[in-house]
Amino acid sequence: MQSSNIFPINWSNLVGANAVYSLGDKQTFFGHYTFMHTQDRVRFLSSVRINIPKPDNGDLFREINIGQQVAQFGPNNWALDLWRQHYNEWIRRSLYSFGEDDTFVRAYDRTRNAAGQHYEPQTYTDLDKTSHTDGGYRLYSARARVNYQANWVITDPAAAALNPQNNVFVPGGQIVGRYFTWFLDHVKMNDTNADVLQLDFWGNNANLVDNTLEAMRPQPVINLVEVGYSDTAAFNFSNLQVHNDIIAYNPGDDFAENPANTHTPDLGVTAPGAALGTPYVFTSSVEGNHKQRLGEMGNYFVLELGPTSAESQIERDPANNRLIFRNTYWKFEAGRAMYLMFNNYGYNLDNVRQHNGTAVANGADWSNHDKPLPLCFAFRSEQATSRLDITVQGHYEMQMVIDYADLHAYTRPAPPAAPVNADFATFEATLPAILRCAWDANVTERLVPIANHNGDAAGLAANCEFEKLGVCPRACLYIAGRKHNEEFMSDNYRDIQADSISRGLVYRAKNRISQHLCAPILNPDMRLGCIAPLNHDTRHLPPEMRDFVLRMSDVDFGFLETTEPVTLNDIVLSEFNGGVQDIATSESLLYLPNFKEYTTSVLADHTFSVDCYSGTGVPAFVCLFCRSGPVLEDQPLITKLSLQNRTTMKKSDTVFETDIHELFHMTQRNVHHRSEYEHTAFNKRQTILLASEDIGIMGMDPTDNYQSQKRVVIRASGKVSHSEGTVTVLFVYNNRGLYLTGVQQSVVRL
Repeated sequence: MQSSNIFPINWSNLVGANAVYSLGDKQTFFGHYTFMHTQDRVRFLSSVRINIPKPDNGDLFREINIGQQVAQFGPNNWALDLWRQHYNEWIRRSLYSFGEDDTFVRAYDRTRNAAGQHYEPQTYTDLDKTSHTDGGYRLYSARARVNYQANWVITDPAAAALNPQNNVFVPGGQIVGRYFTWFLDHVKMNDTNADVLQLDFWGNNANLVDNTLEAMRPQPVINLVEVGYSDTAAFNFSNLQVHNDIIAYNPGDDFAENPANTHTPDLGVTAPGAALGTPYVFTSSVEGNHKQRLGEMGNYFVLELGPTSAESQIERDPANNRLIFRNTYWKFEAGRAMYLMFNNYGYNLDNVRQHNGTAVANGADWSNHDKPLPLCFAFRSEQATSRLDITVQGHYEMQMVIDYADLHAYTRPAPPAAPVNADFATFEATLPAILRCAWDANVTERLVPIANHNGDAAGLAANCEFEKLGVCPRACLYIAGRKHNEEFMSDNYRDIQADSISRGLVYRAKNRISQHLCAPILNPDMRLGCIAPLNHDTRHLPPEMRDFVLRMSDVDFGFLETTEPVTLNDIVLSEFNGGVQDIATSESLLYLPNFKEYTTSVLADHTFSVDCYSGTGVPAFVCLFCRSGPVLEDQPLITKLSLQNRTTMKKSDTVFETDIHELFHMTQRNVHHRSEYEHTAFNKRQTILLASEDIGIMGMDPTDNYQSQKRVVIRASGKVSHSEGTVTVLFVYNNRGLYLTGVQQSVVRL
């Protein structure tokens, strides 16, 4: 395909009567494409939202200056046609799971453009497909960089006051980092808008913004000489930039996928306005085929190895047996499967169809040469660690480093011997010949391409397994999506065994215990005459279900991994001996919970405080949550909580400046086990549920003041992850009932 230029002639400059394009004009020209990055410093998350124009978008690549544009903006707008094919064949296809094989089903039909059809063939429309509404399967390679700043450190305030500095940062104390590729998880898709597709991606930025990680910070500025200030200033995180400035491109930049900016050009178009032929599936940057490898969506991401050493993305550290991925960053949950894959599928066509007795071409006989076995190394994402490379002055490069021993592949013994598990060190010496490249040992230890073989015979003699033209990508990273990893790549006994001996939640069939037991799990409370708050647990059960059997046997508490010996307090057993078990004291009594609601707004400093007045004593349960914006969006989190009884001026012994992790475990004890309210749901739409046993009644008489006629004021205060939102506090009383006698109804307290 020829090189193309999609930009109008007045994109950047005034041309005759045609005014230069404004920012709004440019955004409209790209179909209202937008790219937005936000940060959540509490949860260490960066969020990227991209709005992508759909095939039916009426503004995309439109003709504005009639008679002034190049041919592709008239009736034969093949730039728009290419985009529509690309959108259907890759973007939209990538965001659905199919109930059947969709490999050979075309996804684009230029003639089928009626509303709602999105230029799809009927066969594609009829496929059984499920939308990736909540993401989990694809990733996005964002263009990011971290900037750093070293500020003056005052050692003598009085002297510093007499010697003020012009800037808060020291000379040479501002560093702009190099751009790197950041792999973000796709977490949400909104396909309801007629003109644009909304995609959300998340990434963990903890290592990027954490000032305590020395490996991720430039060396401090030293030898400063200013009275009142330290002679050393450390660099700290300043800001994180993630962007994709598509509207900042200039005329001359290519839209078409051609050899100038991709590894494999599109086929099928010979000139503007010409009919498009086969193939219908077009290559694209989002398919992991672009030399920049930025702004891609998918699971395969090219690792460029040249053409020069400076551009190579793979480097080795032979002294420490480590491999380095340059200008790259990721941080996923533990256990995410990743693969380093090399393109050694064969020197030419005959190389990939060996042992057929006829593979003789260009003077080389491939018939007795083994077929290439694709070389792939598996590892877990957390086995690679991030660092900021500062070996060269002014060179601040983000890198991921992994030990050779953590890159697992298989050796290739002569058949019929079985493959043997091996690490990267096994292939370090032979890899360059296979891929027709070399370790740039004299300078950088980077993997760089070398000149192609002179003929097939030379390629055969050198055991080369890389295509002979030398234009295809040599390596890539495959990264499994979050849900794909959970569903298909986590079923192994080693991980399960490791999880089974780690600390955390203990799951049981009916009870989930996350802290020390501080109240009976089950008790026949009403028959025993228990006092509040232990007399309201099982009143709703029939008598035959109030009795239970408690079995005790030897328990090994070693799984707790405590620093001190585990102690077991006395177990107090109460036995009901005799008496008559009444079915119900009131045959027409309907037990109903009673709720009291209190709300307050979050302040600008992320704090909140609300005094909750009740005339019916301390409640059985307290429920708290914070909400802001659309209910289906991720909601703010209460990260710290304190409860205080303003009537007695007593603080809760357990819930005072309690952090989010403790609140999660307390909530786990009180939610129903079938609600599946685990940490993911808690982080997305947090609801804290605390029982009176968790809080205590803070200095009040449990006999007379628990869920009874008593004025009480409880103050709930704390901190929230966002500066906007409404905090709601619910008091729940479970000793209320509706007494029915004929047509008369009355509310009673039990």
